[in-house]
Amino acid sequence: MDSVISHTKDAIMITEAEPQQEPGPKIIYVNKAFTTMTGYAASDVIGKSPRILQGPKTDKNELRKMREAMIKWQPCEITILNYKKDGEEFWLNISISPVADEKGWFTHWISIERDVTESRKLETQYNEIFQQVPDVICTVGIDGYFKKVNPAMCKLMEYTEEELLAKPLVKLIHPEEQARIMTSLEKLNKGDKPFYFENRCITKSGKVKWLAWTSTPASEEGLIFTVAKDITDKKELEDLLHKATNLAGIGGWEFDIIKKKAYWSEMTKIIHEVPADYKPNLKKNINFYKGATEKRAIRQMMKKAITSCIPFDTEIQIITAKGNLKWVRLIGEPEFYNNVCIRIRGSFQDIDLHKKSELAIEALLRERNTILESIGDAFFAVDRNWVVTYWNNVAESALGKAKEMMLGHNLWDVFFDSIDSHSYKEYHLAIKENRIVRFEDYYAPLEKWYEVSAYPSDGGLSVYFKDITENKATEALLIDSEKRYSELFQLSPLPNWVFDVETLAFLDVNQAAIMHYGFTRAEFLSMTIRDIRPLGEMPGLDEVLGATQRRTQFVKQGIFTHRKKSGELIKVEVQSNSIIYNQRSAKIIIANDITKNLAYVEAVEIQNEKLKDISWMQSHLIRAPLARIMGLVGLFKDTEGAKESNETLDYLLQSANELDKVINEITKRSKIAR
Repeated sequence: MDSVISHTKDAIMITEAEPQQEPGPKIIYVNKAFTTMTGYAASDVIGKSPRILQGPKTDKNELRKMREAMIKWQPCEITILNYKKDGEEFWLNISISPVADEKGWFTHWISIERDVTESRKLETQYNEIFQQVPDVICTVGIDGYFKKVNPAMCKLMEYTEEELLAKPLVKLIHPEEQARIMTSLEKLNKGDKPFYFENRCITKSGKVKWLAWTSTPASEEGLIFTVAKDITDKKELEDLLHKATNLAGIGGWEFDIIKKKAYWSEMTKIIHEVPADYKPNLKKNINFYKGATEKRAIRQMMKKAITSCIPFDTEIQIITAKGNLKWVRLIGEPEFYNNVCIRIRGSFQDIDLHKKSELAIEALLRERNTILESIGDAFFAVDRNWVVTYWNNVAESALGKAKEMMLGHNLWDVFFDSIDSHSYKEYHLAIKENRIVRFEDYYAPLEKWYEVSAYPSDGGLSVYFKDITENKATEALLIDSEKRYSELFQLSPLPNWVFDVETLAFLDVNQAAIMHYGFTRAEFLSMTIRDIRPLGEMPGLDEVLGATQRRTQFVKQGIFTHRKKSGELIKVEVQSNSIIYNQRSAKIIIANDITKNLAYVEAVEIQNEKLKDISWMQSHLIRAPLARIMGLVGLFKDTEGAKESNETLDYLLQSANELDKVINEITKRSKIAR
């Protein structure tokens, strides 16, 4: 018994059988594992009640459950929070069994105790990550139905968790992509590598959402683990870690090298699932080990123990007599006499549940790491002492700090330049008030802006952040651009306005438009552009709007008639350009009043017509009399008689009179033209 108990990893405590009521039976024995685990020496606890390990956070309901079992003399297993000698809290899995004498009278209680603090912390951390991670996490069965979804998925897809669990994946996929995605999932089931694909999903309200999925091939349990970026409705991940701790089974064994005989205790036979009358021997014992590798390892350990007095302690798989595969812890210690090994003795411990739990924890760690390395945000976690416990690859890139220099180090020792910064204060506020904080902060050493979300927990703080430096720069440019636009818009000497392309409502007007048209700003913003157009031009307005609807560049639309508040009609030359105004499709208009210009042009055209008449008169009416005068003068030069000369002069006078009338007419028309 001493050999078995001394070599187990589990703490063992033996108490009296009674009393079962307060303060309970007294401790009569604890092994070394108990003192190592609790910090109490055997002398500290012998003769005292196990209540010495309990404290303010110890679950009273679990203790009541154990007390009720003890009253009925029944075995019991509980997990509670206990306290070490130095006051440190730790989680303890306790399995108790009554021990009776040969007459059947119960004489003692044996308690086998295991520290499961790390397992509980990991389980808590996993659940926190699952609940807090901003990306969608879900598990899908090979039947096509969701098995687990997280809150992020529920929020995105607008379904409750129950609705999602009852809905096959294909029902969320956009109808146009269902065939492609289902084909991809079939390939995923047959493959052995993670699969990435993108598709559209339809939310409960009919919205279309794009999701980028990273999925693993189907596991032995028929589950496909998937992380989706920007996915909706969070479906809680199935709990992959189930506690599997029962009363520890520990048995003894011995091999007498001199007599070539082997001995197994009753518990060792139970572990190997052989009959009570089973007779072990070295050859048959070797055959229980799983495979050739395990058998070879056992032979080598036995050989070293016999030849070199080297003890062994290993965890290995066996196949029981009933064909069950089981993990056991095998301990062996050689015994030498006169430099000759005469026997090897040790213990078998059934650690199947414990080992499977460890493997599940490892899988959980891998899954947790997969989640944290798959999300697009940077992530890190610290405990309540600000020691970094996780630092993902995106955090390495975003802050320029490798995992090796962060893990296990105090966050503020590394980022000493951020002490008393905005982030420093927000993180401490989250821990102090136990509430989620979201904020933006500028990190001067890297000249970058970050958007941060920090989630407190009992174990510390989980922080997600992303680089928003480009967004900040874009935002600043946008603000500057809007300021310059506003200044140019308001200071323009020409009437400017912006209207909604769908409703035609005025969205903004400048001061020049208010002054020129006579409407107040409030009146303008209650009107549409139809209200400043004459009724007769409405068909033409619709035609122009339709022709320019698809144009995005600055265009000259033409000359139109507008109506002022006074009722005066004016002619304006309109130019337009498409813009986005307060997230609405709009047009910006520049309206140039050309009414006076058109009137001036019309007057000039009338004057030109009169000048054309004068020009025609000069070229036709004046030229003829002058031609006659010229002819008569020539004739006069050729005549010799006086009579004949008088007649010629008469004709000359008559022509001169005609010319005088024409000149007077030209003068009169010129005055009219002026």
